[in-house]
Amino acid sequence: MALIGITVHTKLCLLLSLAVSVYVVGLAQCIELCWQLRGEAGKRQVNGAKVALQHNIGLGGVCVVTMYRHGFPDAAS
Repeated sequence: MALIGITVHTKLCLLLSLAVSVYVVGLAQCIELCWQLRGEAGKRQVNGAKVALQHNIGLGGVCVVTMYRHGFPDAAS
């Protein structure tokens, strides 16, 4: 998986090196939830995952809550 020519792993390493761990945690949660919904989470897989909830609290009272669901399950190959 690439994000504008940079792999997710490289992007996470870059963010960690810049000490913006709040962004890294949010991105890691997003990636994990997408893997769960796609059935690609390996040993961590939750059987029958249909929806996912991401909750993240940052400095200054910032709070983000995001709901995910697989958009086109019939198109998965």
